[in-house]
Amino acid sequence: MTDTWQNILTQQQNLNDIDNDATQQFIPLPQLGMLHIAGEEAQSFLQNLLTNDVNALEINQSQLSGFCNAKGRLFSIFLLIRRDDAYQIVLPLDMCSLLLQRLSMY
Repeated sequence: MTDTWQNILTQQQNLNDIDNDATQQFIPLPQLGMLHIAGEEAQSFLQNLLTNDVNALEINQSQLSGFCNAKGRLFSIFLLIRRDDAYQIVLPLDMCSLLLQRLSMY
C-alpha cells in the first residue's frame, strides 16, 4: 500500500474516533453543489443509471457512486445520500448542471 493511501486510511480512522455530539459544526462548502432526486420512481431511476447498488442504500446512509456515459466511461463521481423520501447527489459545483443535463435525458 502506498504512503498516500495509508495516510488517507489513517485520517479516516481518526475521523471515526471523533465524538460527533461534541464536535458538530457548520462549515461552508461553496465548491460543492447538490442535486435532489425525489419521486416514486427515484430509486429505480438511479439504480438503472448509477455505478453502485442504490437498492442496498439505507435511509440516512451515503455511498460514493458514479454516472457513466453511453460508452461506459465515467462521466461524474459523487456522494449519493439517501433520505426518507428522496436522494441527494453531492458533487463539485461546476459538474451540477452537466450531470443534471445528462440525467434529464432519461
